[in-house]
Formats: sequence, structure tokens, C-alpha cells
Amino acid sequence: MRLIEKTKNKLEKIFHDHGFNDIRKPHAEGLVLQYFVRSKQFLSAAEIVENEVSQLFMPYLHLQGQSIELALKGYLLACELEPKEIHDLAKLASKAEDHGLTLKQIEASSIVLLNHYYFQDLSTKKSLNQDILLSHRKQQAAQCLAKK
Repeated sequence: MRLIEKTKNKLEKIFHDHGFNDIRKPHAEGLVLQYFVRSKQFLSAAEIVENEVSQLFMPYLHLQGQSIELALKGYLLACELEPKEIHDLAKLASKAEDHGLTLKQIEASSIVLLNHYYFQDLSTKKSLNQDILLSHRKQQAAQCLAKK
């Protein structure tokens, strides 16, 4: 067994033995608050990174996207909807609009444009995460072939 697996198993046992295995769901209000607090944290991080945006453009956009995603999911939770595990800001915003969120044109445009960098290229319809994952898998395959 690898060291990381042994460490994970030890920590799982400690958590279990000391009562950290409580699987009760927190109150809906608590979850909504958690989403909004985390949204604000990512936005604060984006503001810090903004000072170096010329060198950290993609992390800056990612932090903004994460902030908006969490805020939209918090809004959906507040509407008593379970937010799906999707990262498409446009779909999340659209669902939020269906449940009473009002966006100005500049906000809608900003979400769609950010989504281009955060989730899916507007022209190719490819997910940026898919491209990264595919690139990583190609590297892994090349490394496996090189070992043989």
C-alpha cells in the first residue's frame, strides 16, 4: 500500500473514532450561507490576484468564475432547489433567472463571456477542463509508452 493510501486510511479512522462521521445534513440556511461565504472568499482571492492579472490572467478568471458559480448555487439553494454538480455559469444563471433572479444586460454578458474562459469555449463548444484532461491523459500515455 502506498504512503498516501495509508495516510488516508489512518485519517479516516481518526475521523470515524472521534465522531467526525456525523452524516446529518446541515440546515438549508447554513448551506446557503456557506455557499455565499465561499463565494466571497473566491472573489476576495480574485481581487488579490488582480494586481498581477497580466501574469495570472487565467487564475484570475477562474477565481471569478468560482465565485459566481458558488453565488448562483447559493441562490438556487435559497430557492429550495438542489444545485446540480455543473460548472456552466450560463446554465446556472438561466436556472436562477427562472426562479426570480433579475440580471442586468451587463451582468448577463459578463457571465456569458466569463463562462467562455471558465467552462466552455463559445466557438468550439469544448470544455476547457476536457482539453486539460485530454492533454493530461496524452502525457500519461506517452510516459507509459516511454517506460516500456
